[in-house]
Amino acid sequence: MASLFDTPTVNRMETPNRFVRSAAMDSMAEQGTVSDAEIRLYPELGKGEIGLIVSHRLFPTQDGQVSPKQLSVHTDESILSLSKLVDSIH
Repeated sequence: MASLFDTPTVNRMETPNRFVRSAAMDSMAEQGTVSDAEIRLYPELGKGEIGLIVSHRLFPTQDGQVSPKQLSVHTDESILSLSKLVDSIH
């Protein structure tokens, strides 16, 4: 029987356990880029031993934006800010 503390593999990535923080709109982005508040939030989630953190929806073009505080991937600046977010967790 599977345990919450097993180390499952998702695609080729091994996670430390089966706890997942599902995609949830945190409404903290600043003009499509990661905010300081998000840089503080995500490492705290990681310290809580969540095995996999799924960020909220991202908009690929300006036309795809559905919320003013939503993260984007439509500019170099927004992609760089996402890299900083990942670095803050790892």
